[in-house]
Amino acid sequence: AKSPKSYNSQVGVPLSVWNLKSQHELGIFEAGISQTGEMQNLQKIINPTIGIFTTIGTAHAQGFISQKEKIQEKLKLFSQSQILIYCADYQSITKEISTPLKTFSWSYTQRANLQINLKIQNNQSQITFKYQDKTFTFKVDFVEKADLENCLHCVATLVYLGFDNSQIQNKLQRLKKPKMRLEIKD
Repeated sequence: AKSPKSYNSQVGVPLSVWNLKSQHELGIFEAGISQTGEMQNLQKIINPTIGIFTTIGTAHAQGFISQKEKIQEKLKLFSQSQILIYCADYQSITKEISTPLKTFSWSYTQRANLQINLKIQNNQSQITFKYQDKTFTFKVDFVEKADLENCLHCVATLVYLGFDNSQIQNKLQRLKKPKMRLEIKD
């Protein structure tokens, strides 16, 4: 089950979660905030076991006194999660993650669980990641930063869940170039 469209608000999240039925094995829900105090409510509704902190941007910034406050508010969603997956290249996010929270990270430049090397050529991205003592390379038919970040969050989640390289490659082969460019929203 997943959030339809951008059902990430105080009203949209409950409607999204309501679609979760007994036959579903996984629920993917987007949670958005525009002021302090909102994420605690969404955390109680979603109660995620795996959290993915995608990015931090300027959307809805007027409801917060600083980017730090906004990040701290977003992190409340993951307070009860078993794991938080995030990109360690966002130093402002990395800095605010508290120690008791178990994390799994990916990065192009920083120390992380998954080290990523990206080569873009002919509207195709070749992504190589290193995890523990293994290296794995795959290609995807898109080059936009937001699309690649979404893809790498998915790869990091699959690696964390124990999928092997062939399973990950199989899932990535199903990815097609997005018909519309999707923005990572915060």
